[in-house]
Amino acid sequence: MATIEKPQVFEAPGRPGSPVEVAERYENFIGGDFVPPSKGLYRANLSPVDGEAVCLVAASTPEDIAASTVFLASRASRHVTGETLLIDAGSHLGFAPLIAR
Repeated sequence: MATIEKPQVFEAPGRPGSPVEVAERYENFIGGDFVPPSKGLYRANLSPVDGEAVCLVAASTPEDIAASTVFLASRASRHVTGETLLIDAGSHLGFAPLIAR
């Protein structure tokens, strides 16, 4: 006999009772380390469900990606060819702040 499963409902991340723990604030993840944004700016990471702030995330500026730019402009990057580098603060992962466009 088949059983009918009821969908489970969980509390949103960052709320009491949620199975997901969320830090109050996240830095940039660069070179395997969490690094504060160069200008010390953070913005709210908004929930796509209700638009409320879940946590704060680094508000990256051009200074935060300068090291990558210098590397790509250097001879050290000569073996990096035919690549498209995505610099979007992780929004393609659904983790970065949702910025109104």
